[in-house]
Amino acid sequence: MRNKLKKRLCLDIAVATIFVFATVFLSSCKNLDRETNRNQNPAMQEVLESIADENGGGESAMRHSTGEVSFEIYLGWSKIEDSECFLDKERTKVYGLNASSPLGSFTPEECFSVLVEYYQEEDYFKLLDQNESLTQWYSEEGVLCYLGAITGEMEGGYTYTEVVIAPQKNLVLTFMGQTSYIDIDKDTESTIKMNVTKLRESLMFEMGNADYVSGNTYLYDDGSELCLHEDGTFAYYEKEEEHETQYLAGTYETFYGQPAFDQVATMTEYGLEKEELEQMLSANMNGYIPGGNRPIDYMYATNPDMTDTRPRYQICRDTFYAVIFHNTVYVNTEGEQEEIEKDTLHIGYYVPELNIVDMTNCSAASHATWTYKGKTE
Repeated sequence: MRNKLKKRLCLDIAVATIFVFATVFLSSCKNLDRETNRNQNPAMQEVLESIADENGGGESAMRHSTGEVSFEIYLGWSKIEDSECFLDKERTKVYGLNASSPLGSFTPEECFSVLVEYYQEEDYFKLLDQNESLTQWYSEEGVLCYLGAITGEMEGGYTYTEVVIAPQKNLVLTFMGQTSYIDIDKDTESTIKMNVTKLRESLMFEMGNADYVSGNTYLYDDGSELCLHEDGTFAYYEKEEEHETQYLAGTYETFYGQPAFDQVATMTEYGLEKEELEQMLSANMNGYIPGGNRPIDYMYATNPDMTDTRPRYQICRDTFYAVIFHNTVYVNTEGEQEEIEKDTLHIGYYVPELNIVDMTNCSAASHATWTYKGKTE
């Protein structure tokens, strides 16, 4: 199993590296230049030039988003199709985010070591230099990352890569700069490294950086509806179309990321310790399957001949949620109101790819998938 995870991690990174090289440097730079110029919008070009003039004629930057992360690029760069990489204005160098992969259950040191070993064993490109050890770096939002650098050549092309490993976000990112030739002078090498570092330093994470639960309405598989209001009140209706009877109401609190782990650990009545929560997170870092525990999970875990082909989704520490409901009112089928006093804890993960919150009711030991309906009115 561990070897399979190693192979998947390395292929996610290595294949993307080769793709970028083949797309750019094994194609005609002249053709790329001609296609790029042909598709330029003259009006947009005037806007870009005016922005550059306002900035003293220097290169201006804009933020590019991949959905998982964003980073700044120069306005004169041209995006390469089907990638997150860009040709510079001279059409001689390529910069960008050439790959991303879940970190999974690897430590940062294991990840970097495995990646370097894989490059060496598979002969993807000749390694000229690499970090002896990783260094710590904090992103603009304060996310702790671990950095490694690899300088190498592929098919005669110089490549500089900065590897960013972010355990909190369950991500491994590789920012790179490439040229189509290996014999470069010190100034060119310095420029490539400087531009790659600028890309990396402008990195911002878009996964798990906000509360995606509060203020929304969700549907359950059984047809019930949960309305979370922005003011911290909620209503849970047993039927989506019936809001006059059969509902619970009260207030709620939402925690996500590390504060969610900390909050749950303090609620000793549920018997969930921090170590158990960390184990739960680690077990899902290699790919999360929504829907709660099923009997088939045991069969996959104990039968090596069975291949688990179910789709898996990426989660991280910052997409872990704890929602506490303070139930104060129950309205029955006759519309009669009863005052109650009962708290319930729900924990689980927000899965952005599916726009769901996959939750476990710790009070009832039951599972429910909250499917996003819209903002609560």
